[in-house]
Amino acid sequence: MNGHRNSPTNDVIGIECEIDHPNSVNALLRFNGIDFENFYFHALDAMVFGKEQIVSVPETLQADDFKKLFEEDPYCPCLNLRVYPVGTAPQKIDTYDDYRNSPCEMIVLVYDSAYVEIYTKNKTWLDTLIQNANELQGERIDLKTPETDGRTEMYV
Repeated sequence: MNGHRNSPTNDVIGIECEIDHPNSVNALLRFNGIDFENFYFHALDAMVFGKEQIVSVPETLQADDFKKLFEEDPYCPCLNLRVYPVGTAPQKIDTYDDYRNSPCEMIVLVYDSAYVEIYTKNKTWLDTLIQNANELQGERIDLKTPETDGRTEMYV
């Protein structure tokens, strides 16, 4: 399933991308076209380097604050991010089943600065993520389904 993909089928649970250029990771993490009103971001692990220093990433932040982190194209070697509806508390999520049964709407995993995995329950968000990933010309993009997903733990 390598290459660019069109709209997902109902069994797609996320995307996996191998991205050669850090600015492309940042472009994907800006979540262009996704409305996160009434949602907040919970960062479990976040390593983000600005032009001259490590950027402090709060554990909980609003979508606009998260997007601002990626406006100046920082280097992001590691990220474990969860998106929750406002009014819900973060929960421990170790497996896909934990995620599926939680209020968490999206999990974003970035590792080794080039690998991005995003799981989402929201099919509109998923369509937008696929479209955004397709705009990153020349990158590897795979659609994740329960059958093709080899991840056993929901963290990096």
